[in-house]
Amino acid sequence: MQSKQVPVIVVFCIATLMLLDYFFPGSPLKPAAAEVLRWSLILSAVAMTLGAVNLVRINAKKILRRQHDWYNSVLMFVGLALFTAVGVYGGGPNYPLYARMFQTILASFSQAFWGVVLFFIVSAAYRGFVVRNWQATIILVSAIVIMLGQVPVGDVLIPGVGKVAVWLRDVPNLAGQRGIIIGAAVGAITQQLRVMLGLERAQFGG
Repeated sequence: MQSKQVPVIVVFCIATLMLLDYFFPGSPLKPAAAEVLRWSLILSAVAMTLGAVNLVRINAKKILRRQHDWYNSVLMFVGLALFTAVGVYGGGPNYPLYARMFQTILASFSQAFWGVVLFFIVSAAYRGFVVRNWQATIILVSAIVIMLGQVPVGDVLIPGVGKVAVWLRDVPNLAGQRGIIIGAAVGAITQQLRVMLGLERAQFGG
């Protein structure tokens, strides 16, 4: 048996076990499936640890070599050390100081990041709303109606635009979103079946 076939067989057996446990919850395979889930938690923790080690290694090289934006790596080390120390000292994320640090530092940075991304979204929307054909015209008109329906002055300028905006959001938009979700789910199932049957071996180096 080739070495590359071993992970394929392991993945197939574990995937079959989990599928049988999901569709037949009262089967005698329940203890084995629970044990696999416990091992998956351990492997996830190991993977996160390896990711943190790799992150430290890459940023340490950047600092030592004074590469571009090396000071951002210094800030990363400060934040990593600070959050790790407070989290370990406090016993977890429920520690008041840890939660306060998260809300005042990480959450604030996240909001600032999305505030910057907003300008790129507006720029992309401006380019996308250029009327070149009837499909772009429909998108442009729908976007204008949705935006007018979100502000109080919209119903003053165009009576009833709020109801039209709600209909556009809950009917055509929701139908399109569900179609995209179903398509993505079918694609994910197909990809997982390929991995399970050994047809996709890129993750094994094959």
